[in-house]
Amino acid sequence: MIASLSLDQRLRRLIYMNSVMPEFHVGDPDIYQVHLSSLRLTVLQEALDDDLKQLFLLINKAMAKGGIPRRPIIFQLLALLMTNPEATADQKNRIMAKVLELSDNDKDFFGFICCYTRSRAGCKLPTSVAKGVRKFYGAKNPEELARSIAASERICGWSHKDLIKLAHVKPNSPLMSAVFNYILTRKLDEDATEAQLEVLRIIKQAEQLRRCVDPAEAAILLKTSEFSLEHLMPSLTGSEQVWNAVLLKLSTQQILGLLLKLHKLNFLTPASLISCLVIQLLTDPERVEKSGVHPLEVFKQLRRLEKGGKPVDPKLLTYLKTTKKLSEENLRKIQETQPIDCPHIVSALWRCFDLACANVTPSHKRYLVVIEVPPVGENRLCIGSKTVTYLEAAVAFAAVLQRVEPQVTLAVHQKADSLQLVRVKKPCPVEELLRQVAATNSAGASLPTCFTWATAHRERVDVFVNFVQKSPRRSGHSRSPALSESMLNYQTAMNLPNTKMIVFIPVESPLEGWDKTPTKVLTIMGFDHIACKVAQCFARDDFS
Repeated sequence: MIASLSLDQRLRRLIYMNSVMPEFHVGDPDIYQVHLSSLRLTVLQEALDDDLKQLFLLINKAMAKGGIPRRPIIFQLLALLMTNPEATADQKNRIMAKVLELSDNDKDFFGFICCYTRSRAGCKLPTSVAKGVRKFYGAKNPEELARSIAASERICGWSHKDLIKLAHVKPNSPLMSAVFNYILTRKLDEDATEAQLEVLRIIKQAEQLRRCVDPAEAAILLKTSEFSLEHLMPSLTGSEQVWNAVLLKLSTQQILGLLLKLHKLNFLTPASLISCLVIQLLTDPERVEKSGVHPLEVFKQLRRLEKGGKPVDPKLLTYLKTTKKLSEENLRKIQETQPIDCPHIVSALWRCFDLACANVTPSHKRYLVVIEVPPVGENRLCIGSKTVTYLEAAVAFAAVLQRVEPQVTLAVHQKADSLQLVRVKKPCPVEELLRQVAATNSAGASLPTCFTWATAHRERVDVFVNFVQKSPRRSGHSRSPALSESMLNYQTAMNLPNTKMIVFIPVESPLEGWDKTPTKVLTIMGFDHIACKVAQCFARDDFS
Protein backbone atom coordinates (compact mmCIF):
# COMPACT_ATOMS: atom_id res chain seq x y z
CA MET A 1 0.00 0.00 0.00
CA ILE A 2 2.77 2.47 0.93
CA ALA A 3 4.81 1.61 -2.17
CA SER A 4 1.84 2.42 -4.42
CA LEU A 5 1.71 6.02 -3.15
CA SER A 6 3.43 8.78 -5.08
CA LEU A 7 6.31 10.76 -3.59
CA ASP A 8 3.95 13.73 -3.31
CA GLN A 9 1.47 11.73 -1.19
CA ARG A 10 4.14 10.33 1.12
CA LEU A 11 5.81 13.71 1.63
CA ARG A 12 2.45 15.26 2.46
CA ARG A 13 1.89 12.62 5.12
CA LEU A 14 5.29 13.37 6.63
CA ILE A 15 4.62 17.11 6.72
CA TYR A 16 1.18 16.83 8.31
CA MET A 17 1.55 13.67 10.45
CA ASN A 18 5.27 12.85 10.73
CA SER A 19 4.27 9.39 9.53
CA VAL A 20 4.14 7.62 6.18
CA MET A 21 1.41 5.25 7.36
CA PRO A 22 -2.28 6.26 7.09
CA GLU A 23 -2.52 6.66 10.84
CA PHE A 24 -1.66 9.30 13.41
CA HIS A 25 -0.56 8.55 16.97
CA VAL A 26 -0.98 11.22 19.63
CA GLY A 27 2.49 11.85 21.02
CA ASP A 28 5.67 10.53 19.42
CA PRO A 29 4.82 7.95 16.73
CA ASP A 30 8.22 6.28 17.12
CA ILE A 31 7.13 5.07 20.56
CA TYR A 32 4.33 3.03 19.02
CA GLN A 33 5.83 1.88 15.72
CA VAL A 34 9.57 1.38 15.44
CA HIS A 35 9.44 0.84 11.68
CA LEU A 36 8.16 4.37 11.13
CA SER A 37 11.69 5.75 11.46
CA SER A 38 13.06 3.67 8.61
CA LEU A 39 10.03 4.45 6.42
CA ARG A 40 10.48 8.16 7.07
CA LEU A 41 14.17 8.03 6.18
CA THR A 42 13.39 6.11 2.98
CA VAL A 43 10.98 8.83 1.83
CA LEU A 44 13.46 11.57 2.75
CA GLN A 45 16.11 9.77 0.69
CA GLU A 46 13.73 9.91 -2.28
CA ALA A 47 13.28 13.62 -1.61
CA LEU A 48 17.05 14.05 -1.86
CA ASP A 49 17.10 12.04 -5.09
CA ASP A 50 14.47 14.50 -6.36
CA ASP A 51 16.92 17.30 -5.41
CA LEU A 52 14.44 18.55 -2.77
CA LYS A 53 12.19 20.14 -5.41
CA GLN A 54 8.95 18.40 -4.44
CA LEU A 55 9.61 18.63 -0.69
CA PHE A 56 10.34 22.36 -0.70
CA LEU A 57 7.33 23.02 -2.92
CA LEU A 58 5.01 21.17 -0.51
CA ILE A 59 6.52 22.82 2.57
CA ASN A 60 6.05 26.26 1.00
CA LYS A 61 2.41 25.49 0.17
CA ALA A 62 1.71 24.10 3.64
CA MET A 63 3.30 27.07 5.39
CA ALA A 64 1.46 29.55 3.15
CA LYS A 65 -1.86 27.90 3.99
CA GLY A 66 -1.17 27.88 7.70
CA GLY A 67 -2.79 25.34 9.97
CA ILE A 68 0.04 22.80 9.98
CA PRO A 69 -0.74 20.66 13.05
CA ARG A 70 2.82 20.81 14.41
CA ARG A 71 5.45 23.23 13.07
CA PRO A 72 8.34 21.36 14.78
CA ILE A 73 7.75 18.44 12.39
CA ILE A 74 9.03 20.56 9.49
CA PHE A 75 12.29 21.36 11.28
CA GLN A 76 12.71 17.74 12.36
CA LEU A 77 12.43 16.59 8.73
CA LEU A 78 14.95 19.22 7.60
CA ALA A 79 17.32 18.14 10.39
CA LEU A 80 17.06 14.49 9.28
CA LEU A 81 17.86 15.54 5.71
CA MET A 82 20.96 17.38 6.93
CA THR A 83 22.24 14.21 8.63
CA ASN A 84 21.88 12.13 5.46
CA PRO A 85 25.42 11.18 4.33
CA GLU A 86 24.33 11.30 0.68
CA ALA A 87 23.23 14.94 0.85
CA THR A 88 25.55 17.10 -1.27
CA ALA A 89 27.13 20.33 -0.05
CA ASP A 90 24.77 22.31 -2.28
CA GLN A 91 21.73 20.48 -0.92
CA LYS A 92 22.84 21.08 2.68
CA ASN A 93 23.27 24.78 1.96
CA ARG A 94 19.76 24.94 0.50
CA ILE A 95 18.34 23.04 3.48
CA MET A 96 19.93 25.53 5.88
CA ALA A 97 18.61 28.40 3.78
CA LYS A 98 15.12 26.88 4.04
CA VAL A 99 15.49 26.54 7.84
CA LEU A 100 16.41 30.22 8.11
CA GLU A 101 13.55 31.20 5.80
CA LEU A 102 10.95 29.26 7.81
CA SER A 103 12.19 30.20 11.29
CA ASP A 104 9.73 32.76 12.64
CA ASN A 105 11.38 32.85 16.05
CA ASP A 106 14.27 31.50 18.10
CA LYS A 107 12.27 28.42 19.12
CA ASP A 108 11.99 27.27 15.49
CA PHE A 109 15.72 27.59 14.83
CA PHE A 110 16.82 26.12 18.14
CA GLY A 111 14.37 23.25 17.61
CA PHE A 112 16.15 22.45 14.35
CA ILE A 113 19.55 22.54 16.09
CA CYS A 114 18.22 20.25 18.82
CA CYS A 115 16.87 17.68 16.31
CA TYR A 116 20.09 17.80 14.29
CA THR A 117 22.45 17.32 17.24
CA ARG A 118 20.36 14.46 18.65
CA SER A 119 20.72 12.67 15.32
CA ARG A 120 24.47 13.34 15.30
CA ALA A 121 25.34 12.65 18.94
CA GLY A 122 28.89 13.62 19.88
CA CYS A 123 29.61 15.49 16.62
CA LYS A 124 30.60 19.13 16.28
CA LEU A 125 28.55 21.45 14.13
CA PRO A 126 29.62 20.89 10.50
CA THR A 127 30.50 23.79 8.22
CA SER A 128 27.05 23.95 6.59
CA VAL A 129 25.23 24.20 9.94
CA ALA A 130 27.81 26.61 11.39
CA LYS A 131 27.31 28.90 8.39
CA GLY A 132 23.58 28.81 9.03
CA VAL A 133 24.10 29.73 12.68
CA ARG A 134 26.29 32.67 11.67
CA LYS A 135 23.62 33.87 9.22
CA PHE A 136 20.98 33.48 11.95
CA TYR A 137 22.86 35.83 14.27
CA GLY A 138 23.96 38.08 11.41
CA ALA A 139 20.30 38.81 10.63
CA LYS A 140 19.64 40.05 14.17
CA ASN A 141 20.30 43.57 15.36
CA PRO A 142 21.79 44.09 18.86
CA GLU A 143 18.46 44.96 20.46
CA GLU A 144 16.74 41.87 18.99
CA LEU A 145 19.51 39.63 20.29
CA ALA A 146 19.36 41.26 23.73
CA ARG A 147 15.61 40.67 23.87
CA SER A 148 16.07 37.04 22.78
CA ILE A 149 18.59 36.43 25.57
CA ALA A 150 16.41 38.22 28.10
CA ALA A 151 13.33 36.22 27.08
CA SER A 152 14.87 32.80 27.69
CA GLU A 153 18.26 31.61 28.86
CA ARG A 154 17.89 28.21 27.18
CA ILE A 155 15.69 27.01 24.32
CA CYS A 156 15.31 23.29 23.58
CA GLY A 157 18.32 22.65 25.82
CA TRP A 158 20.57 25.12 23.96
CA SER A 159 21.73 28.58 24.97
CA HIS A 160 22.86 31.45 22.74
CA LYS A 161 26.28 31.12 24.35
CA ASP A 162 26.53 27.49 23.19
CA LEU A 163 25.76 28.31 19.56
CA ILE A 164 27.92 31.42 19.40
CA LYS A 165 30.95 29.50 20.69
CA LEU A 166 30.44 26.33 18.61
CA ALA A 167 29.80 28.20 15.35
CA HIS A 168 32.51 30.82 16.02
CA VAL A 169 30.07 33.66 15.39
CA LYS A 170 31.74 37.06 15.06
CA PRO A 171 29.99 40.36 15.89
CA ASN A 172 29.34 42.68 12.96
CA SER A 173 29.30 45.96 14.90
CA PRO A 174 30.67 47.47 18.13
CA LEU A 175 27.18 47.35 19.62
CA MET A 176 26.80 43.66 18.76
CA SER A 177 30.31 43.06 20.13
CA ALA A 178 29.18 44.39 23.51
CA VAL A 179 26.20 42.02 23.53
CA PHE A 180 28.40 39.04 22.54
CA ASN A 181 30.92 39.90 25.22
CA TYR A 182 28.20 40.00 27.87
CA ILE A 183 26.74 36.68 26.67
CA LEU A 184 30.12 34.95 26.88
CA THR A 185 31.56 36.56 30.04
CA ARG A 186 28.59 38.14 31.86
CA LYS A 187 30.75 41.25 32.25
CA LEU A 188 30.37 44.84 31.05
CA ASP A 189 33.18 46.62 29.21
CA GLU A 190 34.69 49.37 31.34
CA ASP A 191 34.53 51.80 28.42
CA ALA A 192 30.99 50.81 27.33
CA THR A 193 29.16 53.58 25.47
CA GLU A 194 25.70 54.89 26.35
CA ALA A 195 24.20 52.99 23.38
CA GLN A 196 25.81 49.73 24.53
CA LEU A 197 24.58 50.20 28.10
CA GLU A 198 21.06 50.90 26.82
CA VAL A 199 20.95 47.61 24.89
CA LEU A 200 22.48 45.62 27.74
CA ARG A 201 19.95 47.15 30.12
CA ILE A 202 17.35 44.79 28.60
CA ILE A 203 19.37 41.74 29.69
CA LYS A 204 20.22 43.24 33.07
CA GLN A 205 16.55 43.96 33.72
CA ALA A 206 15.66 40.31 33.04
CA GLU A 207 18.39 39.19 35.45
CA GLN A 208 17.08 41.63 38.04
CA LEU A 209 13.58 40.14 37.74
CA ARG A 210 14.90 36.59 38.04
CA ARG A 211 16.57 37.51 41.36
CA CYS A 212 13.73 39.69 42.65
CA VAL A 213 11.98 38.52 45.84
CA ASP A 214 9.79 41.59 46.46
CA PRO A 215 6.28 41.24 44.93
CA ALA A 216 5.80 45.01 44.52
CA GLU A 217 9.13 45.43 42.72
CA ALA A 218 8.45 42.38 40.53
CA ALA A 219 5.01 43.73 39.56
CA ILE A 220 6.56 47.04 38.47
CA LEU A 221 9.23 45.26 36.42
CA LEU A 222 6.59 43.10 34.74
CA LYS A 223 4.44 46.10 33.81
CA THR A 224 7.36 48.02 32.31
CA SER A 225 8.92 45.15 30.33
CA GLU A 226 8.08 42.23 28.06
CA PHE A 227 9.00 39.62 30.67
CA SER A 228 6.61 37.00 31.92
CA LEU A 229 6.05 34.08 34.28
CA GLU A 230 9.25 32.17 33.47
CA HIS A 231 11.34 35.07 34.81
CA LEU A 232 9.81 34.97 38.31
CA MET A 233 11.15 33.38 41.47
CA PRO A 234 8.86 30.50 42.58
CA SER A 235 8.26 32.28 45.89
CA LEU A 236 6.47 35.13 44.06
CA THR A 237 3.73 32.93 42.59
CA GLY A 238 1.72 33.30 45.79
CA SER A 239 1.36 37.06 45.33
CA GLU A 240 -1.92 38.42 43.96
CA GLN A 241 -0.12 41.62 42.95
CA VAL A 242 2.32 39.66 40.79
CA TRP A 243 -0.43 37.61 39.12
CA ASN A 244 -2.37 40.76 38.23
CA ALA A 245 0.70 41.94 36.33
CA VAL A 246 1.77 38.64 34.81
CA LEU A 247 -1.61 37.45 33.48
CA LEU A 248 -1.68 40.32 30.99
CA LYS A 249 1.58 38.99 29.50
CA LEU A 250 0.29 35.45 28.92
CA SER A 251 -1.37 33.91 25.88
CA THR A 252 -4.79 32.27 26.12
CA GLN A 253 -3.15 28.84 26.03
CA GLN A 254 -0.86 29.72 28.93
CA ILE A 255 -3.75 31.05 31.03
CA LEU A 256 -5.73 27.85 30.39
CA GLY A 257 -2.82 25.75 31.64
CA LEU A 258 -2.57 27.80 34.85
CA LEU A 259 -6.22 27.66 35.94
CA LEU A 260 -5.73 24.70 38.28
CA LYS A 261 -2.69 26.35 39.86
CA LEU A 262 -4.62 29.59 40.38
CA HIS A 263 -7.43 27.63 42.01
CA LYS A 264 -5.03 25.91 44.39
CA LEU A 265 -3.67 29.35 45.32
CA ASN A 266 -7.28 30.38 46.10
CA PHE A 267 -7.26 33.09 43.42
CA LEU A 268 -10.35 31.91 41.51
CA THR A 269 -13.00 32.78 44.08
CA PRO A 270 -15.91 34.82 42.64
CA ALA A 271 -14.87 37.97 44.52
CA SER A 272 -11.19 37.76 43.54
CA LEU A 273 -9.72 40.44 41.26
CA ILE A 274 -7.64 37.76 39.55
CA SER A 275 -10.78 35.74 38.88
CA CYS A 276 -12.38 38.76 37.20
CA LEU A 277 -9.22 39.37 35.14
CA VAL A 278 -9.08 35.72 34.03
CA ILE A 279 -12.72 35.86 32.90
CA GLN A 280 -12.07 39.10 31.02
CA LEU A 281 -9.02 37.65 29.22
CA LEU A 282 -10.68 34.34 28.33
CA THR A 283 -13.78 35.99 26.89
CA ASP A 284 -12.05 38.72 24.88
CA PRO A 285 -12.86 37.87 21.21
CA GLU A 286 -9.82 39.68 19.77
CA ARG A 287 -7.44 38.06 22.25
CA VAL A 288 -8.84 34.55 21.64
CA GLU A 289 -8.64 35.03 17.87
CA LYS A 290 -5.07 36.33 18.04
CA SER A 291 -3.95 33.38 20.19
CA GLY A 292 -5.20 30.84 17.63
CA VAL A 293 -6.27 28.56 20.48
CA HIS A 294 -8.17 25.46 19.35
CA PRO A 295 -11.59 24.89 20.98
CA LEU A 296 -10.56 21.40 22.08
CA GLU A 297 -7.59 22.89 23.96
CA VAL A 298 -10.16 24.90 25.89
CA PHE A 299 -12.36 21.84 26.42
CA LYS A 300 -9.46 19.76 27.73
CA GLN A 301 -8.48 22.39 30.30
CA LEU A 302 -12.13 22.92 31.25
CA ARG A 303 -12.48 19.23 32.11
CA ARG A 304 -9.13 19.30 33.92
CA LEU A 305 -10.35 22.15 36.11
CA GLU A 306 -13.75 20.57 36.76
CA LYS A 307 -12.22 17.22 37.75
CA GLY A 308 -9.48 18.71 39.93
CA GLY A 309 -6.58 17.59 37.74
CA LYS A 310 -5.61 14.53 35.76
CA PRO A 311 -5.15 11.06 37.29
CA VAL A 312 -1.69 10.00 38.43
CA ASP A 313 0.42 8.03 35.94
CA PRO A 314 0.31 4.30 36.88
CA LYS A 315 4.08 4.06 36.35
CA LEU A 316 4.62 6.85 38.88
CA LEU A 317 2.40 5.02 41.37
CA THR A 318 4.42 1.84 40.89
CA TYR A 319 7.65 3.79 41.44
CA LEU A 320 6.32 5.45 44.60
CA LYS A 321 5.10 2.13 45.95
CA THR A 322 8.10 -0.07 45.15
CA THR A 323 11.05 2.33 45.24
CA LYS A 324 9.91 5.10 47.57
CA LYS A 325 7.93 2.66 49.79
CA LEU A 326 5.02 5.05 50.30
CA SER A 327 2.26 3.84 52.58
CA GLU A 328 -1.16 2.90 51.22
CA GLU A 329 -2.67 5.96 52.90
CA ASN A 330 -0.22 8.35 51.20
CA LEU A 331 -0.72 6.62 47.85
CA ARG A 332 -4.47 7.02 48.22
CA LYS A 333 -4.07 10.74 48.93
CA ILE A 334 -1.93 11.16 45.80
CA GLN A 335 -4.53 9.42 43.64
CA GLU A 336 -7.49 11.39 44.97
CA THR A 337 -8.74 14.29 42.86
CA GLN A 338 -11.58 16.42 44.15
CA PRO A 339 -14.07 17.99 41.71
CA ILE A 340 -13.75 21.77 41.67
CA ASP A 341 -16.78 24.04 41.88
CA CYS A 342 -16.01 27.22 39.89
CA PRO A 343 -19.20 27.95 37.93
CA HIS A 344 -18.11 31.49 37.01
CA ILE A 345 -14.81 30.24 35.50
CA VAL A 346 -16.50 27.27 33.79
CA SER A 347 -19.02 29.65 32.23
CA ALA A 348 -16.15 31.80 30.92
CA LEU A 349 -14.45 28.69 29.51
CA TRP A 350 -17.58 27.69 27.59
CA ARG A 351 -17.67 31.22 26.16
CA CYS A 352 -13.98 30.84 25.25
CA PHE A 353 -14.79 27.47 23.63
CA ASP A 354 -17.40 29.11 21.39
CA LEU A 355 -15.04 31.97 20.49
CA ALA A 356 -12.20 29.55 19.71
CA CYS A 357 -14.37 27.76 17.13
CA ALA A 358 -13.78 30.80 14.91
CA ASN A 359 -10.08 29.79 14.83
CA VAL A 360 -10.95 26.53 13.03
CA THR A 361 -10.82 26.82 9.25
CA PRO A 362 -13.93 25.18 7.75
CA SER A 363 -13.54 22.59 5.01
CA HIS A 364 -17.08 23.22 3.65
CA LYS A 365 -17.59 19.45 3.43
CA ARG A 366 -20.62 17.37 4.43
CA TYR A 367 -19.97 15.28 7.55
CA LEU A 368 -21.53 12.22 9.14
CA VAL A 369 -20.20 11.70 12.68
CA VAL A 370 -20.96 8.24 14.07
CA ILE A 371 -20.22 7.40 17.71
CA GLU A 372 -20.02 4.03 19.41
CA VAL A 373 -21.59 4.69 22.83
CA PRO A 374 -19.78 2.67 25.51
CA PRO A 375 -21.65 0.69 28.19
CA VAL A 376 -21.93 2.27 31.62
CA GLY A 377 -18.62 1.89 33.46
CA GLU A 378 -16.53 1.43 30.30
CA ASN A 379 -16.14 5.09 29.35
CA ARG A 380 -12.33 5.17 29.57
CA LEU A 381 -9.97 8.16 29.53
CA CYS A 382 -8.29 9.18 26.27
CA ILE A 383 -4.64 8.70 25.40
CA GLY A 384 -3.15 12.20 25.27
CA SER A 385 -5.98 13.81 27.28
CA LYS A 386 -6.23 12.02 30.60
CA THR A 387 -9.00 14.28 31.92
CA VAL A 388 -11.31 13.67 28.94
CA THR A 389 -13.31 10.47 28.58
CA TYR A 390 -13.86 8.69 25.29
CA LEU A 391 -17.48 9.85 24.98
CA GLU A 392 -16.63 13.43 25.98
CA ALA A 393 -13.97 13.54 23.25
CA ALA A 394 -16.38 12.26 20.60
CA VAL A 395 -19.15 14.69 21.53
CA ALA A 396 -16.78 17.68 21.84
CA PHE A 397 -15.36 16.99 18.37
CA ALA A 398 -18.88 16.74 16.94
CA ALA A 399 -19.86 19.99 18.70
CA VAL A 400 -16.92 21.83 17.11
CA LEU A 401 -17.87 20.54 13.66
CA GLN A 402 -21.47 21.69 14.19
CA ARG A 403 -20.24 25.20 14.95
CA VAL A 404 -17.79 25.34 12.03
CA GLU A 405 -19.16 23.28 9.14
CA PRO A 406 -22.42 23.97 7.26
CA GLN A 407 -23.70 20.36 7.22
CA VAL A 408 -23.01 17.91 10.05
CA THR A 409 -25.15 14.83 10.81
CA LEU A 410 -24.68 13.04 14.13
CA ALA A 411 -25.53 9.37 14.71
CA VAL A 412 -24.71 6.44 16.99
CA HIS A 413 -24.04 2.79 16.16
CA GLN A 414 -27.01 0.51 16.80
CA LYS A 415 -27.76 -3.21 16.84
CA ALA A 416 -28.33 -5.09 13.60
CA ASP A 417 -25.73 -2.97 11.82
CA SER A 418 -27.81 0.19 11.77
CA LEU A 419 -27.42 3.82 12.81
CA GLN A 420 -29.63 6.03 14.97
CA LEU A 421 -29.64 9.74 14.22
CA VAL A 422 -29.22 12.23 17.07
CA ARG A 423 -31.31 15.25 16.19
CA VAL A 424 -30.30 18.49 17.92
CA LYS A 425 -30.61 22.20 17.31
CA LYS A 426 -27.41 23.93 16.23
CA PRO A 427 -25.34 25.01 17.98
CA CYS A 428 -26.23 22.63 20.80
CA PRO A 429 -24.42 23.10 24.15
CA VAL A 430 -21.81 20.37 24.61
CA GLU A 431 -23.26 19.19 27.93
CA GLU A 432 -26.75 18.85 26.42
CA LEU A 433 -25.35 17.01 23.40
CA LEU A 434 -23.39 14.72 25.72
CA ARG A 435 -26.56 13.82 27.66
CA GLN A 436 -28.47 13.02 24.48
CA VAL A 437 -25.72 10.81 23.05
CA ALA A 438 -25.08 9.02 26.38
CA ALA A 439 -28.79 8.20 26.67
CA THR A 440 -28.72 6.08 23.48
CA ASN A 441 -27.89 2.39 23.38
CA SER A 442 -25.02 1.16 21.26
CA ALA A 443 -23.93 -2.38 20.51
CA GLY A 444 -20.48 -2.31 18.98
CA ALA A 445 -19.22 -0.51 15.90
CA SER A 446 -19.12 -1.71 12.32
CA LEU A 447 -17.37 0.70 9.98
CA PRO A 448 -18.92 -0.65 6.74
CA THR A 449 -22.37 0.05 8.23
CA CYS A 450 -21.79 3.80 7.79
CA PHE A 451 -21.52 3.37 4.03
CA THR A 452 -24.40 0.90 3.66
CA TRP A 453 -26.68 3.11 5.78
CA ALA A 454 -25.73 6.27 3.87
CA THR A 455 -26.30 4.48 0.56
CA ALA A 456 -29.72 3.20 1.64
CA HIS A 457 -30.79 6.65 2.85
CA ARG A 458 -29.20 8.47 -0.11
CA GLU A 459 -27.15 10.63 2.25
CA ARG A 460 -24.48 12.60 0.40
CA VAL A 461 -21.45 12.63 2.70
CA ASP A 462 -17.94 13.87 1.94
CA VAL A 463 -16.32 12.87 5.25
CA PHE A 464 -17.38 10.02 7.54
CA VAL A 465 -16.05 10.39 11.10
CA ASN A 466 -16.19 7.32 13.36
CA PHE A 467 -15.44 7.20 17.07
CA VAL A 468 -14.85 3.63 18.22
CA GLN A 469 -13.50 2.11 21.43
CA LYS A 470 -11.46 -0.69 19.89
CA SER A 471 -9.36 -0.95 16.78
CA PRO A 472 -11.47 -2.14 13.81
CA ARG A 473 -8.54 -4.32 12.78
CA ARG A 474 -9.18 -6.47 15.87
CA SER A 475 -12.74 -7.10 14.72
CA GLY A 476 -11.50 -8.10 11.27
CA HIS A 477 -12.90 -5.21 9.23
CA SER A 478 -9.53 -4.01 8.01
CA ARG A 479 -8.43 -7.56 7.14
CA SER A 480 -11.59 -8.33 5.15
CA PRO A 481 -12.73 -6.58 1.98
CA ALA A 482 -15.88 -5.33 3.78
CA LEU A 483 -14.64 -1.79 4.48
CA SER A 484 -13.03 -1.25 1.06
CA GLU A 485 -15.99 -2.73 -0.80
CA SER A 486 -18.57 -0.76 1.17
CA MET A 487 -16.65 2.47 0.65
CA LEU A 488 -16.23 1.84 -3.09
CA ASN A 489 -19.89 0.88 -3.47
CA TYR A 490 -20.96 4.09 -1.75
CA GLN A 491 -18.62 6.25 -3.85
CA THR A 492 -19.98 4.65 -7.02
CA ALA A 493 -23.66 4.73 -6.04
CA MET A 494 -23.57 8.37 -4.91
CA ASN A 495 -21.00 9.52 -7.51
CA LEU A 496 -18.71 10.80 -4.73
CA PRO A 497 -15.25 9.40 -5.61
CA ASN A 498 -13.47 11.62 -3.07
CA THR A 499 -15.43 10.53 0.00
CA LYS A 500 -13.15 9.95 3.00
CA MET A 501 -13.34 8.30 6.40
CA ILE A 502 -11.65 9.33 9.66
CA VAL A 503 -11.56 6.74 12.45
CA PHE A 504 -10.81 7.98 15.97
CA ILE A 505 -9.70 5.36 18.51
CA PRO A 506 -9.13 7.65 21.53
CA VAL A 507 -8.48 4.97 24.16
CA GLU A 508 -6.28 2.49 22.27
CA SER A 509 -2.99 2.52 20.44
CA PRO A 510 -2.47 -0.85 18.70
CA LEU A 511 1.05 -1.78 17.70
CA GLU A 512 0.45 -3.57 14.41
CA GLY A 513 0.28 -1.69 11.12
CA TRP A 514 -2.78 -1.07 8.96
CA ASP A 515 -1.27 -1.61 5.53
CA LYS A 516 -4.49 -2.87 3.93
CA THR A 517 -6.57 0.20 4.73
CA PRO A 518 -7.80 2.27 1.75
CA THR A 519 -5.83 5.47 1.14
CA LYS A 520 -8.91 7.58 1.82
CA VAL A 521 -9.16 6.29 5.40
CA LEU A 522 -7.22 7.92 8.24
CA THR A 523 -6.94 6.31 11.68
CA ILE A 524 -6.16 8.45 14.73
CA MET A 525 -4.97 6.79 17.97
CA GLY A 526 -5.53 8.91 21.07
CA PHE A 527 -7.15 12.32 21.28
CA ASP A 528 -5.98 15.92 21.66
CA HIS A 529 -6.24 19.18 19.73
CA ILE A 530 -3.28 18.21 17.50
CA ALA A 531 -5.11 15.03 16.46
CA CYS A 532 -8.16 17.13 15.62
CA LYS A 533 -6.04 19.48 13.51
CA VAL A 534 -4.67 16.46 11.62
CA ALA A 535 -8.24 15.26 10.99
CA GLN A 536 -9.24 18.70 9.72
CA CYS A 537 -6.24 18.84 7.35
CA PHE A 538 -7.16 15.39 6.03
CA ALA A 539 -10.77 16.50 5.48
CA ARG A 540 -9.54 19.60 3.59
CA ASP A 541 -7.51 17.35 1.24
CA ASP A 542 -4.16 18.72 2.45
CA PHE A 543 -2.93 15.11 2.43
CA SER A 544 -4.38 11.68 1.65
